[in-house]
Amino acid sequence: TERSRWRFHYFVIFSNYRRHYWTAKITPLTVRKRSAEHHQGNRNVMGKYWERFLRLFPTFPFVKLYTAYTISCIGDRLWTFAVTLILEYIGGIRLVCLDQLIEEIIIMLLSSFVGNWLDRQTRKRGTLTVLAVNNVNVALSAALLAASIRMNYKKPVDDPSNGVRHGISVTCLILAILCCSLGCLASEAEKLAFTKDWIVVMTAKEHKTLSVSNAVMKTIDLSSAVISPSLSGILTDQLGYELACILFVIWNLVSWVIEALLLRNIYYSVPELATRTPLKEKTDDKAKKRSSKTSEQSDKIGNCWNSLFYVFHVYWSQTVFTAALGLALLYMTVLGFDGIAIGYGRSQGLSATWLGILRSIGSACGIAGVLSYTAFETNIGVRRTGLIGFTAQQLALYVCIASVWLPGSPFDPYSYFSELTLSIWLDRFKDAFRFAPMNRTEVVTINWSRWTSNGHSIISVFTLLIGIALARFGLYMADLSITQIMQEKVPENQRGTVFGVQDSVCQFFSVLKDMMVIILPDPRAFGALIIVSVLFVLSGFVFYCYYLIKTRHQRRTQSTKETLSVTPESSSPAKLSSDSSGTTNCHTGDMTDAPQSSIPLLSGGGIVTKTS
Repeated sequence: TERSRWRFHYFVIFSNYRRHYWTAKITPLTVRKRSAEHHQGNRNVMGKYWERFLRLFPTFPFVKLYTAYTISCIGDRLWTFAVTLILEYIGGIRLVCLDQLIEEIIIMLLSSFVGNWLDRQTRKRGTLTVLAVNNVNVALSAALLAASIRMNYKKPVDDPSNGVRHGISVTCLILAILCCSLGCLASEAEKLAFTKDWIVVMTAKEHKTLSVSNAVMKTIDLSSAVISPSLSGILTDQLGYELACILFVIWNLVSWVIEALLLRNIYYSVPELATRTPLKEKTDDKAKKRSSKTSEQSDKIGNCWNSLFYVFHVYWSQTVFTAALGLALLYMTVLGFDGIAIGYGRSQGLSATWLGILRSIGSACGIAGVLSYTAFETNIGVRRTGLIGFTAQQLALYVCIASVWLPGSPFDPYSYFSELTLSIWLDRFKDAFRFAPMNRTEVVTINWSRWTSNGHSIISVFTLLIGIALARFGLYMADLSITQIMQEKVPENQRGTVFGVQDSVCQFFSVLKDMMVIILPDPRAFGALIIVSVLFVLSGFVFYCYYLIKTRHQRRTQSTKETLSVTPESSSPAKLSSDSSGTTNCHTGDMTDAPQSSIPLLSGGGIVTKTS
């Protein structure tokens, strides 16, 4: 009968509800209208859940983007760690600091212009160009370092009888540092294109969650930071510095081709990547009328300054400026697992093995922060997630401050400044430019029952590095939150400019940090650097809180204006009248007849307001 057929149809639909939603598609809709409507509703519900399930898995364009970004991150992390070891072998830690300072200055000065240039180009041309510049410069840097090591292998270049070879070796070393710095600049531009532009367009096209995509990209970066240093150390130990440099030359050339092919495929498979409106360049009408060479030269200088002021004005005028500045202030800190913290740990008696373990713990905490960011952002929103991240970072950094007064701490600024004179400081500063290979044969033995290393207490430095590692959890939550806010609020045709200036501002504070360490390089003054770093991180937290308060006030003001601007008929002053059936009707009155009081009256099935 028709009723039994309806029951059978109902049973088929719900028996397959948890298996395959497409079973509903092949079930006949010929029983009754009620059954057909019920069938369609269940199919819509199951299709919605199936669509949400499929969103958890990346599509082929996302897989290709993640693959290209993984290759890029692994190559950058491998070379960053390897070049530190090679430069330390050639000239010691001072040469490493010099390379880091030059790199940060170049990024600080040119990052905003590179970002503005990316806005003026198509995504394909801009990204492929910075990819080529990155890989070619890293390959050249590795080749030049291999040549310098080769010249120093048979006979030291510091020998006075080898003036020509010494000059060639130093020239190769300087060119290698410059090429490495340019490669790092192009690497930052490449990451900017990947994580700040391409991922936003592709996420909007696939209707995916931007926070999840950002978390995946950050996880790839942090995972490469865990794997690449150990792999790079194994290569340099097993093959030697010269063969390792040659291997890095081959790696960068091969990875360049692979990444370029992947990016071209992504660009043509996602049509939305080709639809960006290029940023319009402002031109001066008066400059077109000038014909003399002097005016042309002054015009070029004026355009250069105008371009500089323009990109910073674009950055300044963004609604997310205070949040972005708060993120940049986090770079003014020595509490990160860079060369400064590693060098301080070595000076306090920790072995390279334990420094590597603590660095891996810090990367693991960063990955935990990235994964937690996705969960928090989904449930409480991106702004509150950033607030939680800053709070967690602050709590961990207070552990670092406590380490300044723990046993084993060398903090003694009074004795350091009482012994320091200008001539002594200048002599130590000149030693930074003496290039001489260093050989370290010191064996570090740690007594864990007493927490000492070669008789020196390591409680303070171990607590400091544990606090730095734990702070990575909140740091990456705050970083991802502010990055997503900027991705959502910055206009599409200004993303490259804004994020380029953001990188420049971040590098500016990083340069200030390096200058601060150069001025106060003694471990006895490192506690003061820790306190200053925590204060700068606290100021970044304050700037982010100010952004939250300001945007909340703006949203309330905007909603109030929208409410007042809308004047529906039901909210206008009304005059009461009765129709022939005795029901009460409301007719719109004039704005001058503003009601002084209103009395609710019952009429029929509702409430009518009587105006007096």
